[in-house]
Amino acid sequence: MYKRPHFFLFYFVILLFTYSCSKNGEEDFIKYSEIGPQSKSKKSSIIDKHDEEDSTTSLVHSETLNLNIEGIYTISTEDFTDRFEHIESDKLLITVDTDSILFKTWTYADSLSTMNAFYNLLDCFGPDCELIDLFSNEYSEKKYNLVLVSNEQIHWIQSKNNQSLLSWTNYLKRAYPTPSFHYIMEQRKNKKVEWLQRDDEKGIFITLKENT
Repeated sequence: MYKRPHFFLFYFVILLFTYSCSKNGEEDFIKYSEIGPQSKSKKSSIIDKHDEEDSTTSLVHSETLNLNIEGIYTISTEDFTDRFEHIESDKLLITVDTDSILFKTWTYADSLSTMNAFYNLLDCFGPDCELIDLFSNEYSEKKYNLVLVSNEQIHWIQSKNNQSLLSWTNYLKRAYPTPSFHYIMEQRKNKKVEWLQRDDEKGIFITLKENT
């Protein structure tokens, strides 16, 4: 007669425990999705893992980069920019004696598709998904970033150490059918982003200002 209240109390405790575990599992899932490869809050973080089984032995015209390349690996991890319609993408991890360089290229059907992807990239750039206005110099982070945009391609170079802008533009002009770059955005480590224009005749880069 007096056992019934204890039964209901036990049943209530079981339900409460089950609900609590369900909520904790849901929170864990949400946290995982926020840092996953398709996350909106971590769209552009540098990828540390790569598929070492899918490696290449050479990079065409790599001599232009003036790097002591030790290995080149194909990245299979999805990137935020992969969401936007493109013809193909190449993502490589280049290991050198002093650094690892992430080199990514997306090829698009036309300039409209290219610019759409580029503007979306600017809407959520870097590990903290920060907005970068066109020609704004406010963005900064501890790693190096170089983004170059032509008619039908976006190239993105990321590394821990600063790279040679001249060497990378020379390489891209040799390796890809790129007549000119519409946008060159360079952010040297721990420095603010700069927007540049290459003068091919003089072999120099001109810094562009906001509202240029």
